[in-house]
Amino acid sequence: MIVDQRVYRTSDGRLVLGGDLEAAFLAYTPGEEVADPLAKSSGLAALLGGAKAQPAAGNKMATRPADKAPAAEVTADRPAREKRT
Repeated sequence: MIVDQRVYRTSDGRLVLGGDLEAAFLAYTPGEEVADPLAKSSGLAALLGGAKAQPAAGNKMATRPADKAPAAEVTADRPAREKRT
């Protein structure tokens, strides 16, 4: 799941949302990905609304299309460079 708001830990280890007076330590920031089993066991999923929380996104990166231009041929049109001494 992807966290959609700041989540803090209290001094006794509970998770609370930002703005709670007992918030002591920042635990998760918006956009942070948390494994579903960890989110459920820690209570994060219930805190963020369970079903309303966004699932972790898959790999959305598109594959690169093949080049349509033909490969350039290597030719020896130029004479070899002379070494400088």
